[in-house]
Amino acid sequence: MKVYGDLVLSGEPKALLSAVAAIEESLSAGWKRSRDLESSIRAEDARCFIAPATASHPSGALWLSRRERGDWYVANIIPMDAGRLTEDQYNSILREFYERFATGASESAGVKVTLEKTEKTAADYMSTAAVDCLDRFSVLANKSSGSGHPADQERWFDFIIQVHNDQRGPDASTLAQLLCEQFEWPGEKASELASEYEFGRALLLRAYRG
Repeated sequence: MKVYGDLVLSGEPKALLSAVAAIEESLSAGWKRSRDLESSIRAEDARCFIAPATASHPSGALWLSRRERGDWYVANIIPMDAGRLTEDQYNSILREFYERFATGASESAGVKVTLEKTEKTAADYMSTAAVDCLDRFSVLANKSSGSGHPADQERWFDFIIQVHNDQRGPDASTLAQLLCEQFEWPGEKASELASEYEFGRALLLRAYRG
């Protein structure tokens, strides 16, 4: 499924500042820094870079910010005009920033730049065992009744318990999207299952707390 990408710069504090400065110095092809937008939020540890409109995306304001732990990351990309950016438009601006400016600046400063995947599957959010449980449930279940049949419910519970034991899994919203896009569940049933999943995880956490 498509997700909004993440870009992170990590390294020594001085080297990171050098990388951020190098990004600004390398801006070209209509990209520019906006100190006016920066002053509007009064944030010292943030830089705003304006991407010009292209055939792939409208103009957008990319915010590069420093987190408390020290690394710099793209906190958001906001359209300069009304509306919102689609995943494809957001990721197009992000990749352009990464390829044109962040990569070269990071290499020259000796820091690491990471661009996360923008297409993810269930395996990005849960263990192989949990994916197998979810796949088994989805293949065998009646997609018009969700977890209503006792055998389907048992396989569904197996999945929730596996996620609980792993202490790793998607949130309910992400699970609903995965069920629709990867496991071919209808939207209404995916939402119902996601609610059951959220309740089940909360119940297990409560039952086994301490």
